[in-house]
Amino acid sequence: RKAIVEFTKDFFLGSCRRDFTINSIYSSFKGEIYDPHNGVEDLNKKKIRYIGIPEKRIIEDKLRILRYFRFIAVYNSNEGQLDKESLLASVSNAKLLKNVSKERINKEFIKLISASNAGFVLSLMKKYKILDIIAKGLEKISYLNLKKIDQIAFDEISRVSYLHLKSKIELKQDLKISRKNINLIEKICNKFIPIKEISEAKKIKYKCGEEVTKKIYFLYTAINEIKPKNSIIKIIKFWDPPVFPINGHDVKSFKSADGKRVGIFYKEIENWWIERDFKPNRHQCLLKLKKINI
Repeated sequence: RKAIVEFTKDFFLGSCRRDFTINSIYSSFKGEIYDPHNGVEDLNKKKIRYIGIPEKRIIEDKLRILRYFRFIAVYNSNEGQLDKESLLASVSNAKLLKNVSKERINKEFIKLISASNAGFVLSLMKKYKILDIIAKGLEKISYLNLKKIDQIAFDEISRVSYLHLKSKIELKQDLKISRKNINLIEKICNKFIPIKEISEAKKIKYKCGEEVTKKIYFLYTAINEIKPKNSIIKIIKFWDPPVFPINGHDVKSFKSADGKRVGIFYKEIENWWIERDFKPNRHQCLLKLKKINI
């Protein structure tokens, strides 16, 4: 936003322009507290409350609506703890978020879903039809699945991946996720399968690497409320995937193929090798390659 900045030597005037009472607590170098809006009391009660007239604070910066819900996600776990006037103002003005840049919304939303009570707040936002203002499709996620996000690891990639799995939200257009993170999230979601056995962990790690496999496994166990197996975790962390013993030149030589057909033959024999726990050697793979007809 293009804020107009005015300097003042009056702490009270300065505090009146801040967003919430808990963000207007001051301390001298000697540790003396100056608390003009009873922020300490609100902090102790875990109450997020706008300073002064909520609508006025919101008009000054519309992103404060999302900041309000983000702070709730940090401090609150049920609707009875909320300041009714601040909640009503945020809900009734929620459409103003459409005028805020996606980049600014993304930063606040990522902090929100990474908080300890994200499930409660996402459910609250769904109740008041605010989620689709953030990203179309989010409101299609059931209350049960929204609350399950609290079981997911506290990191951006895992939690956005979970929401993407449940709603297919537009990562680039709506959430303005970076290209690097989009690639990672899409890889996790596209390769997302139940990892119940060591063999399945090996297959995913061979194709996607350690980071993606780890996030897929812990997403799977969290969603299904399953205790992670140490044997699978060891594979994800310490097993070194072998190198496929043949290459595209071998396929060209043995099958007289080119272009797309090389890729088709290569993928066929590689899948055969993977299904046999990566054990066939180069000679065995070439013998199998001779027998393949596509």
